[in-house]
Amino acid sequence: MPTDSGRAAEAYRSGLWTSGTLADSLRDAAQAAPGREILVDGPVRLDCRSLQDRSAALAAAMLARIPVGSVVSFMLPNWHEAAIVYHAA
Repeated sequence: MPTDSGRAAEAYRSGLWTSGTLADSLRDAAQAAPGREILVDGPVRLDCRSLQDRSAALAAAMLARIPVGSVVSFMLPNWHEAAIVYHAA
């Protein structure tokens, strides 16, 4: 999507945009409010720390088994596992 550099600069100045990633945001949330519920999937309820921990564990397992630079793709419904995989990748 094309952006106007002036509008983009204003979005950064106002805090609407950041240079951080979604992974950065999850890590920050896990540190600031580890017990805050962040995801509800039927009976499964994950707080910030749980989502961060599960994602980190999967990321470590992937790094141990998949060469760096490999393409990782997944297709899951909107289940909590999809959020874990997304943050791990």
